[in-house]
Amino acid sequence: MYSKHLFKRGCYPLLVRYRILLLVRYRIISRRIMSTVHGHAVPKETVEVVEGLHASKCMETVEVFGRIAESLRSAGCLNRGHFHCEDVLPHTDNRSKLMLNARKAHTVCANVRRIGCDKKELEKNAYAFELSPIPDTREWQLQKNRDLATRSKGLLADVTGKERILSVGSSHATAGIRAGNARCVTPEPSLQDVDGKFDVLGWRGDSAAFAEVSTGGWSWDVFRHDVTIAFPWLPDFAQKALNGSQTVGTAVSETEAICATADAAMQAASRGVEIVAATWKTFAEEAITNNSPCAKFSGVLADFTRLYGGGDGAPDIVRIDAFCKSYVGDRTLGSEVWSAITYTSFGIPMRGVIRQAIVAAAMTCPEDMVDDGRASLITKTDVSKISSKKLLDTLNGVESIIVKAKSYLQARDDAVIRLMV
Repeated sequence: MYSKHLFKRGCYPLLVRYRILLLVRYRIISRRIMSTVHGHAVPKETVEVVEGLHASKCMETVEVFGRIAESLRSAGCLNRGHFHCEDVLPHTDNRSKLMLNARKAHTVCANVRRIGCDKKELEKNAYAFELSPIPDTREWQLQKNRDLATRSKGLLADVTGKERILSVGSSHATAGIRAGNARCVTPEPSLQDVDGKFDVLGWRGDSAAFAEVSTGGWSWDVFRHDVTIAFPWLPDFAQKALNGSQTVGTAVSETEAICATADAAMQAASRGVEIVAATWKTFAEEAITNNSPCAKFSGVLADFTRLYGGGDGAPDIVRIDAFCKSYVGDRTLGSEVWSAITYTSFGIPMRGVIRQAIVAAAMTCPEDMVDDGRASLITKTDVSKISSKKLLDTLNGVESIIVKAKSYLQARDDAVIRLMV
């Protein structure tokens, strides 16, 4: 009845045109949103330039990243802004998805306090990506950081949900300053107050430069969120480049090197590259920066990753790394011990869980058995003794216990996931 009435009065065509106009506007807006979500907001010519630079084999990683940043800045995809440390969380792809080491964040701050805080040094490598505006992705990014804070056992500040960017440079220093502002407990004597907490007020009183950065923040170069969608590899690539050049940075640890190697292999496989033993060594060499001591035995780590990492992304090493960081900072085992763990025969082929257990035990050794970061609890000789024939039955029993424990934990995790769904 209303339609006929509107039609007779000449209003119906106007109503139809209005509905068509709304539909067209909706489609335009939706197209814009979807183009941003799928990374099409980055100009096509810029995408071609960046991908070409990434594929280049003629330049060092640091130089390639510099040119990529310059190209994205010219396209308006990289902008400089001022952020407080409370705005910043580590990127979920940081350090081959291990993000950061909570204890190392405090160690970096202790070193900065010893040599003096320099705002320019922080800004030199302060690169980050915007948090995703897509609700599910954003929540996942925040949850990964909540999990990291929980594993740190009070060494990292809690996630507030008000954070705006995810760092790929100056991450440990930023996390340490953030922990100081939250008055977290600290394992570093030079940072402790009488209660064992981060004495942020004392440091501010001693250093005007630190007072400025801890209360007022500093400048950051921030990639737009859609850059990550256009170039999923860029956060990890940026972190490696920045870590290879920064003063307050930290060398790639041995477990980080394994995870980086596994990631490189997984990405190559997705591009159709045939993965053989020789290419694993190439992945390791590319993944480990030259400033890392483990670069000298990248081939050994490549073999361990290939044989005993647990599959795509080295999930077993990710778990070991998280477990170790709950108790200690990064520990190194060195070429000799890694070679023994990787190549020693334990009676039957593989024995992956036994090798992984040796790594975990070696890296969580007591502080008095660590010399300049090198763990000495388990040596090459110890690994040889474990492989002796007289311990074969014991080894079989230990392996059985570990396998059952892993199965139980996996079943528990699956049950939790089903309940959540």
